[in-house]
Amino acid sequence: MRVRDLMSSPVITVTPETTLERAAALMLENRIGSLVVVSPSDPSRPVGIVTETDFDLHGEGLPGVGYSWFKLPVLLGTTVWSEPGFEAVYEHARRLPVEQAMSAPCVTADEDDEPMDAARRMVRHDIRHLPVLRDSELVGIVTALDFLVLLAGRDARHGSPV
Repeated sequence: MRVRDLMSSPVITVTPETTLERAAALMLENRIGSLVVVSPSDPSRPVGIVTETDFDLHGEGLPGVGYSWFKLPVLLGTTVWSEPGFEAVYEHARRLPVEQAMSAPCVTADEDDEPMDAARRMVRHDIRHLPVLRDSELVGIVTALDFLVLLAGRDARHGSPV
């Protein structure tokens, strides 16, 4: 077995200029926890990754207000706070480009890597999403969930044994 046997493809991507609002919408629409950020001039070359945990407003001047508080208004479709200061920060955050929140460069795996090597890389870097490359080009993504499915011996998409 190789990483290519576990990965999901195609990968949903964004460019560094994509707004956080659009990135959040894409993740919610596609029920995924990350987007690979690709070069605008070469959409097969990953330059970073944005994940659910990057939607944390600690860097926006709101200590103690984490991702779950930021996600709630997105899920409800409206802001639930009445303080004008918080709403202003929220509006500002929605317009920020992904490049201000993404992790770069992103850690990657090769499609021919053994799954255990990819899993070790994820643990070593404390990450849950690993873009997969073939000859330096993006071809898929493998996540912590893929390894749980492998460990459980089940195909999560179909509920059948692997």
